[in-house]
Amino acid sequence: MSVPLAESYSGRANSFGFLRLAFAFAVVLTHTAALGYGRLLLPGIDAGSLTAGFFVVSGFLITRSARRISVPRFFWHRALRLWPGLWVGLLFIGLVVAPLL
Repeated sequence: MSVPLAESYSGRANSFGFLRLAFAFAVVLTHTAALGYGRLLLPGIDAGSLTAGFFVVSGFLITRSARRISVPRFFWHRALRLWPGLWVGLLFIGLVVAPLL
């Protein structure tokens, strides 16, 4: 029996949180060389191919969220979610990192 996609992934009874965490960890592993180690943290593991999964799952969840509410309300919720982290990062760089450098 076929179940519509909207019903299959309703609520929090799914593994998207775990998948996003695992894929985000793969992104961090692929960026270890660029972040200052000079070499991959785990050279035997090719996590680069897994990093696309993070964007696929995140895009799916963001699209699902956007379809539930109006466009202005969606952008307002996204701003409320992203701006606090942006401001904390800017203040940390401006008040802690920049004076140290």
